[in-house]
Amino acid sequence: MTLTNNIPRLALVLGCSTALFATFGLLFARNSEMGSPQESFGDSISHLGAGGFVLAATFGGGHQVTFATMVIGGTILNTIGYFLVWLIILKAISAFKARRS
Repeated sequence: MTLTNNIPRLALVLGCSTALFATFGLLFARNSEMGSPQESFGDSISHLGAGGFVLAATFGGGHQVTFATMVIGGTILNTIGYFLVWLIILKAISAFKARRS
């Protein structure tokens, strides 16, 4: 099996992993000390999924959206977005390797 056949599968695994990592970051940030002047680990990694969470909150009902709705919708949007990002990166790496050999 060549790398070219595995690129979509690898992009899906990496996209799901990245979205899951961002979701756990949001959950850890939510459970960290409120009002703490120091940024927690969850705050740092939740920035990975900020775009998906904001879109999920916006389309899920704006200021009336529940936290669970935002997390679930954001995770789905982040998975799709990061799948596309990883697919583009892996395709570019594959094309670069094919051109060099």
